[in-house]
Amino acid sequence: MEEDPVLSRIGQFGRWQAKTISVVQLVGFFTAWQMLSVSFLVPEIDYWCSPPGLEIPVGENVNWTSWTSPWVVENNKTVLDHCNMFDHHYTASTKLSDVDQSPIIECIRWDYA
Repeated sequence: MEEDPVLSRIGQFGRWQAKTISVVQLVGFFTAWQMLSVSFLVPEIDYWCSPPGLEIPVGENVNWTSWTSPWVVENNKTVLDHCNMFDHHYTASTKLSDVDQSPIIECIRWDYA
């Protein structure tokens, strides 16, 4: 088999290649940890469906989120469904029993704490 002229000119794996690969790996190691640290350092953010008819200011934490979203069972715990909400005109009714009987639709707007 004939040797490639370019490879014969460049040479085999040597000190320069080892040094270059080591520097690139060292930089990559620290960059990877910096990018990965976000998943450990950022806190879990509470969010909920925000009914479009109420026009609640973004970021305002309301204590009636159970009125906007149905309850679901996840891992043997009852929690609010953050992806669905009741299709209800909230300004017309103040009874929770009226809201519970409304059909369920997908959220179109979310608020974050």
